[in-house]
Amino acid sequence: MKTELDRIKFNRVRNSIIAFIQGKQDIDWIMGVIKGRYGVRGEKLKQIFDLIPYTVPRFDNIRFQKLKEKCMKEGLFNQKE
Repeated sequence: MKTELDRIKFNRVRNSIIAFIQGKQDIDWIMGVIKGRYGVRGEKLKQIFDLIPYTVPRFDNIRFQKLKEKCMKEGLFNQKE
């Protein structure tokens, strides 16, 4: 069951990733958002990465893949919140 806080965190990270892949922020900033107190990890982070290609019309795929790889290297997809 999703709580209001879970939805807020999910949307915050999703919107922040979109800002990054549209070139509005740098990788250190987005990693801080993802790993921060109100970030998401694990399955929820995977869901965000799975949804973005279908819900965001224009973005830099190179930045998207770079961020995805960095999250994988740091084990963020395997962590629980």
